[in-house]
Amino acid sequence: MTALRRRSRALPGPVLSLFLILFAFFGVAAATPPAAQATSPCGDGVLCPGDRIEAANLAEAGEKTFAGHKIADLMPERLVWQIREEGLAVTLAPYKAYPGHDRHREATRRYAGDVVFDPATNGVSGYKAGVPFPDLSPDDPHIAAKVIWNLIRGRDRGDTFLEPLFTFVLIDGRSGVERVQHWGYRRFGMKGLLRGDTPVLGDGTIWEKDLLFSIAPQDIKGLGTFTIRYDDGRPDDKWAYIREVRRTRRLTGSTWMDPLGGTDFVTDDVLSFNAHPTWYKEFRYLGKTTVLGIANSRAPFWNPGAASHVDQFPGMNVASAPYWNLVDHWEPRTVHVVEAVPPAEHPYSRRVLHIDAETWNNYFSFMYDRAGNHWKSFQLSYTPWPLADRPGQYGSTDIQAAMIDFRNRHATAFMIDGNLTMNAGVAEDDVSLAALETLGR
Repeated sequence: MTALRRRSRALPGPVLSLFLILFAFFGVAAATPPAAQATSPCGDGVLCPGDRIEAANLAEAGEKTFAGHKIADLMPERLVWQIREEGLAVTLAPYKAYPGHDRHREATRRYAGDVVFDPATNGVSGYKAGVPFPDLSPDDPHIAAKVIWNLIRGRDRGDTFLEPLFTFVLIDGRSGVERVQHWGYRRFGMKGLLRGDTPVLGDGTIWEKDLLFSIAPQDIKGLGTFTIRYDDGRPDDKWAYIREVRRTRRLTGSTWMDPLGGTDFVTDDVLSFNAHPTWYKEFRYLGKTTVLGIANSRAPFWNPGAASHVDQFPGMNVASAPYWNLVDHWEPRTVHVVEAVPPAEHPYSRRVLHIDAETWNNYFSFMYDRAGNHWKSFQLSYTPWPLADRPGQYGSTDIQAAMIDFRNRHATAFMIDGNLTMNAGVAEDDVSLAALETLGR
């Protein structure tokens, strides 16, 4: 990657835990293209859309250009390492702008001026809808924290979100797929709303309500969680439905740094960053650059009816070790690179995020242990998603993702089946404690 300017500022039951991670992810088949060759039809020293970069041609391809950028400059160090050492193949695609949502753009124009950043706490006040900080300056000493706010509040994920069926896959890097689970998800937004006459419901302290429920296999069927996520820095309120006793139980809201039993996540990994910014010790701006990211995914959807894992998960290379590499198309995207430093008790010493300057989606995070060694990578594939109430308008969602624990040779992956709906099919009563109990029974 090209050199980046650094800025820093000091700022003042296992099954149940499995449920919490799944809030992270809500927020067309193509033939395998040929590997990049020494002579490209795009011209000498130039790579074309459809060319593939892999370990065998990595050194040669790195010296070529694509879309006016040197390939070596488009790939962060950990991505290069994964291609060279872990079998990842990157298929090139041209940049494609997001269609976006006109009401989201209008909300940004209308409300961004009301947002006030508090440098003493890293918090904000006055946010209603849209991107909180659309105009960023590299000379702003608080730019890193503002980029994080754009990540967690500026993405257009729809006012409501309904995913009747998606999959959660556990992968052993030595033997392949270990376990496949089926889940459903509902989300009802309370703030940042774009459909009605007001961008905020209630008193403005609640960001959203989420409902997660298990479908299969039988040993987890009926379990679920209901979560109220706040916008003012309070921990989430969470309840779980316990099938064995047919009751809901209140969960502690102070577990945002805890490992999630049976997965490769901690709660803070949700949506690639799940903490309120005021909980973090420091944010450091590492610069603005261009990287390869999966912004307009061409991966086939999860096919739950297929007989084999290879056919069920065509967007992931589950046929070859280490079994967790995404199979998709990567395009040049302008990103802000931010290093987030959590409190000392956090399992990570730091994480580095690559956040799209257009969509505010994060393409990958690199997590480091307390000794400073690279530990995990979180990689996500996004696509524009049509809004049910606004023909021709789009939000954005990730259609597949992989959290890879390289130290323990294990990964946790997620894929959707393509039947999700934004801005239709979910009322507030559908995302409630009573709804959780009904689904569980």
